[in-house]
Amino acid sequence: MKWISLLALLMVVFGFKPAKPCNRDFKVLNATKQTFYGGVAGSPVVTVYKLTLQAKRKMLLTPDSAWAEDRMDQVVIDVDSFTSVNSHRVKRGETLHLRFEIRSDSEIGGGDYQMKIPGSRESKAPGNVKNGIVLQYKGGKHNTLVISDIATLETVFYP
Repeated sequence: MKWISLLALLMVVFGFKPAKPCNRDFKVLNATKQTFYGGVAGSPVVTVYKLTLQAKRKMLLTPDSAWAEDRMDQVVIDVDSFTSVNSHRVKRGETLHLRFEIRSDSEIGGGDYQMKIPGSRESKAPGNVKNGIVLQYKGGKHNTLVISDIATLETVFYP
C-alpha cells in the first residue's frame, strides 16, 4: 500500500509542468515589422517595429529599450499620428501603439572624408531570446515583455 501511494504521489508531482511566464501588464494585439531600403548610396537600412498592446492594469508606462535582430534601440509611444511621447499614464483596457526602429550603420561622403553614422547599438537581448522582440519598460508588475509572433509587411525599396 505504501508503494502505491508513493507511486501515485510521484506521478502527481512529476506530472505538473511549470506555468509559462505570462505578462500581466499587457495583452499583445498586433506586432509588425517593415524594412525600408534607402535609395541613396550609403543610406541606412531601417526596420520599423510597431506594437499594438492593450493594458491590463492602470500604470504610468515608461518604455525603455527594445531588442530585435541582436540590436537595441529606444521605444516611443505614439499618442496620435503627430505626437510621440516617452512616458504615458495608461488606463486599464487602453490600447497603446509603441514604435521603435532598428537602423544599420551608414556611411556618407567619399574618399578620405568619409563619415560613418552609427545605427542601433549591437546588443544581445536579455533572457537569451533569439527570435522576436524583447521590450523593457517601467511602471507595471513586470519589467519585460517578449513577443515572438511578428507579422512581416512588404519591404519598401526607395528609387
